[in-house]
Amino acid sequence: MLTLPNRLLVLGLAMGFEEHELAPEIQAYLDESDLICGFPATLAALQAQQAEKAATHTFWPLKLPLEPCLAELEKKRAQGLRLVLVAGGDPLFYGLGSTLARFFPPEKLHILPAASALQLACARLALPVETLDVLSLHGRPGWQELDAALLRQKHLGLLLDREHSPAEVARHLREKGCQNYCLHICADLGRKSETITHCSVDEALSYQGQGQITLILECQERRARPHLGLEEHLLSEGNGYASSLTVRSTALALLAVQAEDVFWDIGSGSGAVALEAASLAPRGAVYAVEARQERADAIVRRAQKLGACNLNVLQGKAPDCLAALPAPSRIFVGGGLSGNNAQELLKSLCQRLRPGGRLVTSCVLLASFQASLEFCQSLRWPLRILQVQASEARPLANNLHFQAENPVFLLCTERLS
Repeated sequence: MLTLPNRLLVLGLAMGFEEHELAPEIQAYLDESDLICGFPATLAALQAQQAEKAATHTFWPLKLPLEPCLAELEKKRAQGLRLVLVAGGDPLFYGLGSTLARFFPPEKLHILPAASALQLACARLALPVETLDVLSLHGRPGWQELDAALLRQKHLGLLLDREHSPAEVARHLREKGCQNYCLHICADLGRKSETITHCSVDEALSYQGQGQITLILECQERRARPHLGLEEHLLSEGNGYASSLTVRSTALALLAVQAEDVFWDIGSGSGAVALEAASLAPRGAVYAVEARQERADAIVRRAQKLGACNLNVLQGKAPDCLAALPAPSRIFVGGGLSGNNAQELLKSLCQRLRPGGRLVTSCVLLASFQASLEFCQSLRWPLRILQVQASEARPLANNLHFQAENPVFLLCTERLS
């Protein structure tokens, strides 16, 4: 069977293989190998399954980082040893095969996959795999990847770890106002202990099941999504100052927000700029920083209503509250520039700004404009200054007249290095 002298054989073992007899082809490959390699948990399960043949097999555990192990395996293969690498499910689905594909060219590999846990979960639910967005939360801190996926409002397939349990995922969904999902908690797929639990977000909060879990989030209905040009009625609650549509659109254009940017909105007020930025940075993270608690609470409610899952609200006074935030690539300052510490605030913000990042300040008062101008000029970074003033038609005497908005100064500077 092992007639692949120039290739490394990678076997995907069916989920729950330790409780079932292996397919004849897989068993033949194992029987004829000189060395069976894999991660310790997979090898332990295989040794238990192959108890009667364990004495005739030589097992070699892989360790992290993988590169030294793979280099050693290549030496053994070059010496003529018949090697087999084993992995659960599909090795190329968030598994060992992905690393092997980076280490070896395709002509050096021969991969035989089995069904992944996600494929089994979709089969149990009769849910086409192509309708899902799939992501692994295994070993990934925080929730940024999930928040980005929630923005798309599709069915989601999640691979979990202990820090991202079904109950923790449900808690995060409720925090983001995402009650429009049904959770299918698929545990120990392919094993005798297999269970599938169907529940709402609130019901999943109390889930305490154990085992290897694949979580399917089925979107029950599409909600509102963050977008440019937010209507006034969406921004009126909470008595937070909302910059005009004209100012917001110009400021966001100057900032040139990209999909993966980390965006800070300092002195967020109504949260309008942060909410619109959330639509422009779907794979990034947006932070609305607001000193007044009632305004911060109102931004949270707006974010939940608009489905802005990648928007995080921080109540506190900048720059004191910013230390724990990730370094930004885009900063908008809409408030906090009218006091005596305006230049100190801008200095601390620019110290955190990533190379290539942009900062835009919005100034209504001349004193704020002067402080921003003096600071930006001292940086000797590229600087662009705009005065934005628009007029909007209003009813008057059975006709229309144009009512002028207050002029606003926008200063945009860019950190080159």
